[in-house]
Amino acid sequence: MSGQIVVPTPGSVLQGPIFSDFVPQLRLIQNVTNAASAVVTTVDDHGYFTGQVVRVNVPQAYGMSLFQQTTIVVTGPTTFLTDINTVNQKPFVSPTFPPTYFTPAQVVPMSGTTDNIA
Repeated sequence: MSGQIVVPTPGSVLQGPIFSDFVPQLRLIQNVTNAASAVVTTVDDHGYFTGQVVRVNVPQAYGMSLFQQTTIVVTGPTTFLTDINTVNQKPFVSPTFPPTYFTPAQVVPMSGTTDNIA
């Protein structure tokens, strides 16, 4: 099915990349720092660019809880700087219960390539 997104989570039966016709793609989050300008680390190379707008979605199962849109500054192939203040958030931790019981922490691009025709 065109545009279908399969999101694998660590330890789940869904293994492999995120399948989607959309560019740029969402990426799973490996870590978010506690800082005035949080640094997000993705599981795979994100392919994002400085100035891109993304939504950072971290469910409460990860300790901190975020659902914020931000403009990013790319600092590496799997890292970027945000303007999200996480100083007063709990540290980012991996959930301890089975992956089927929570939504994975993810970055969802809100701007980028406009040729998303399936």
